[in-house]
Amino acid sequence: MKQSEFKRRRTELMKMMGKNTIAILPAASLLTRNRDADFPFRQDSDFLYLTGFNEPDAVMVLMPGRKHGEYILFCRE
Repeated sequence: MKQSEFKRRRTELMKMMGKNTIAILPAASLLTRNRDADFPFRQDSDFLYLTGFNEPDAVMVLMPGRKHGEYILFCRE
């Protein structure tokens, strides 16, 4: 899917949010099954729908109307 579709989705959400609001959405984390095995990673559905970013432990921040960028994505190194 093209990045423009994810941008459209975020824009639609920010229109519903209104002014002076903020949305913070965390991504899913890796889950340990037992001491030496992890469950297969599955991204949070809402996070994936808005970002298309399929990495664990990220955080998306939406701030409608912010002059220096309305969308920030924090991720691990």
